[in-house]
Amino acid sequence: MEISNKLNINDLTMIYSALGEENRLTIAIYLLENPSSVNDISKNLNLSQPKVSHHLRILKDSKVVKATKNGKNVIYDIDDKHIEEIIKLGLVHMEC
Repeated sequence: MEISNKLNINDLTMIYSALGEENRLTIAIYLLENPSSVNDISKNLNLSQPKVSHHLRILKDSKVVKATKNGKNVIYDIDDKHIEEIIKLGLVHMEC
């Protein structure tokens, strides 16, 4: 892997930028164990539905979360194990 690959740097920057906002990081941490709809996230994190939708759009565009249609509901979850590990490693780092 070439470190200077501009495409990889841009993609990684998008991920860290998305996770660098407190509400988005809170949503991502919540989704680690609770794949949820916008309404459930809003209720459980005490954030307005429009605010949650806005943050989820940014997280989805950055490939931090994925959306899966479940009947009439859309369920949001962490996109893959790599993102999960990035978040968990950050949390472990803060405990040191």
